[in-house]
Amino acid sequence: VGRSQHMLGEAADLSVPNEQVARDWFQWIVRNTNFDQLLFEHSSRLLNRWLHVSCRWDRKRNRHQAIYNYKVS
Repeated sequence: VGRSQHMLGEAADLSVPNEQVARDWFQWIVRNTNFDQLLFEHSSRLLNRWLHVSCRWDRKRNRHQAIYNYKVS
């Protein structure tokens, strides 16, 4: 995706083995980092789950947007 944060080197998707691990990491990131966006994403069709974490190069512009149950089709 042209201007996605992934393509700009501002985002990563972290694979997690289960929801408890996702919850633990989600809470740790919220409490301890200056992030732009944090999404716990999952696909029921593919049975995958991951955390999308981003941080803008200009950290003053980070939105601290955290969405725990972001469903991807």
